[in-house]
Amino acid sequence: MNKFINSTTLKNQYMKWIKDNIKINQINKFFEITTPFLDIYNDNIQIYIKITNSQEIVLSDDSYTIKNIKMSGINISNYNIKPLLKKILAQYDITLNNDCLLSKSSFETLPQKITSLAQAIIILENLSTF
Repeated sequence: MNKFINSTTLKNQYMKWIKDNIKINQINKFFEITTPFLDIYNDNIQIYIKITNSQEIVLSDDSYTIKNIKMSGINISNYNIKPLLKKILAQYDITLNNDCLLSKSSFETLPQKITSLAQAIIILENLSTF
């Protein structure tokens, strides 16, 4: 094993990759986060953040995930799909509103919520591959 590789250098390398490959843009009252994680179409997963007047942080996929699932021919109301969808959303503390995946966060939990939403998007989009 390389004597220069240890848990600290591995962590630092991973954090460098995340930092180098994440993009955050402000668009009007929203922040657009382009993650380094890829969806089933090999596009970077994007998450949108809105800070409400009451300083609540709301994360969204802007309906991208459910629209892609529907375009692939999957009916999310199907008796086989609906319980699975609900289970995945509950596991990641995400709600569905007008095909939009939503998650609420505090500033302290924001990194975990971003990661959870990205994970949920990956899992949900994989439903369209079956």
